[in-house]
Amino acid sequence: MGRCSKQIGLFITAYLVLVILALSVPVTPLKQAMNNVFIFHIRLDHIFHGSLFVPWMFLQPAKNNRLKAGYWLAIGLVITVLAEYIQLGIPYRTFNVNDIRANVAGMLTGAVFYRLTMKHTR
Repeated sequence: MGRCSKQIGLFITAYLVLVILALSVPVTPLKQAMNNVFIFHIRLDHIFHGSLFVPWMFLQPAKNNRLKAGYWLAIGLVITVLAEYIQLGIPYRTFNVNDIRANVAGMLTGAVFYRLTMKHTR
C-alpha cells in the first residue's frame, strides 16, 4: 500500500469517525433549535444530516483500485442507514426515519456532483 493510499485511508477513517460523532454526541439544545428552523421548507436538522454525506463519493479510493463507483455508493448508502441505527443504542439520541432519508439524499446529491465533476475532468 503506497503512501497516498494510506493517507486516503486515514482521511476516510477520520471522516467516518467525525460523522459518527456528529450523529451521536448529545446536542439537545442545538438539535431543538435546528428542528425549528426551515430553509425552503426543509428542516435545518435534515439539511445538516444530508450535508454530512455529500463528500462521500469524493473520498473513494484512487481509480487504480478495483472498487467501482457503484460499489462505493452502495457502501456509502449502507453507512448512511447504519449511522442512524447506531442512535438506537444511545439513550439521549433518537432514531428517526426522516434522518435516514436526509442522509441518503445527501449521499445521492454527492453522487450527482461527483458524476458531473468526473465528466468535466476527463
